[in-house]
Amino acid sequence: MRTLLLISFILFCSILYGQSYETIELLNGSFEGIPGAQRVPPGWYDCGKIYFNKETPPDTQPMDGFDWSVAYAASDGMTYMGMVVRDNDTWEFISQRLASPMNPGKCYNFSIDLMRSDVYRSASRSDESRIVNYITPTKLRIWGGNGYCQKKELLAESQLIDHNTWKQYDFRLEPKSIISSFTLEVFFKTPTLIPYNGNILMDNASHIQEIPCETEVLAEVPKPIKPKPQVKPTPEPPIEPEVVLAQPEPDNQPVPRKKIISGLTKNNLVVGQKILVEQLYFKADSSAIGPGSFAALDEIYVFLEENPNLYIEVGGHTNGIPDDAICDKLSTDRARAVATYLIEKGINDERISYKGYGKRQRIASDRTRYGRAKNQRVEIKILSLKA
Repeated sequence: MRTLLLISFILFCSILYGQSYETIELLNGSFEGIPGAQRVPPGWYDCGKIYFNKETPPDTQPMDGFDWSVAYAASDGMTYMGMVVRDNDTWEFISQRLASPMNPGKCYNFSIDLMRSDVYRSASRSDESRIVNYITPTKLRIWGGNGYCQKKELLAESQLIDHNTWKQYDFRLEPKSIISSFTLEVFFKTPTLIPYNGNILMDNASHIQEIPCETEVLAEVPKPIKPKPQVKPTPEPPIEPEVVLAQPEPDNQPVPRKKIISGLTKNNLVVGQKILVEQLYFKADSSAIGPGSFAALDEIYVFLEENPNLYIEVGGHTNGIPDDAICDKLSTDRARAVATYLIEKGINDERISYKGYGKRQRIASDRTRYGRAKNQRVEIKILSLKA
């Protein structure tokens, strides 16, 4: 019996250790290069050339003594990458082709050191006569695609980076299709209707390591990194503070005390009326309802429960940037998600229909972030008030 168990154990170990997991090597993950403004480290491509050709490229830091006054020591090597978001609704991202593709059905681990500089001075892009500090917290988004800067799949995103020391972030990547390009993008807090100025520093990006899909990776959990001695920035004269209109955190209580959705009043309803569903959030390019949305959805549910004669249509809308087919699908999927939530809560499905209008009923200009946010919405349309 012991001999049989020993043979089985040896066979198991040979199978286990015989498995090999691929390592996809990134070029210059330490972002080594000559420090300088508008200088992308070798191995990386500036995506602003494609999307924002009037904006300058990211910077290789540190650059103490220059306008930016970024003086932190690198967490790995000598230099690191600095990227910003701007108050004219532009932002920076970099990309490179992968030596070998990431494949669907497989899982990967990727880590990178992140921080925010407390000093990142430059002119405001919305008013170039003002020098402002680009320090409002931002986040990192990781995209996969099949060409430089293509944002085919959002593979992962970090929490808001608001700390001024290096911390390591680990991400689990599970591509749904073949991925041959890798893009790192700094982005605004979402949802935010008014763009702002912020920065993120990046260093020590790991290779992309295939892992067993059963392995758990704690994504977005920062690991403190022992800091290197830092050079204190040269004291700067007082600068004009930047005013950023912060969005209030959504109320997550299931039944709100105050009305969230204006117009949801029985006495004022008429057939054909459209009511905007406020405080409804979706994940980017997805129909997955965000956790801050359920207070508004529950308010609709309670209203429908109290008014059993009410029949509605849930209408989804998008901004006009993507292709028609993408807009139609996304708006339909989001409308369906809202209708499904209400039906699963207990509303008769005969009382609820849904429709995706794509970008055919825009209510604002797509030239600004504010306008695009207004266009991307879900509305409730009153179809019938049966007795």
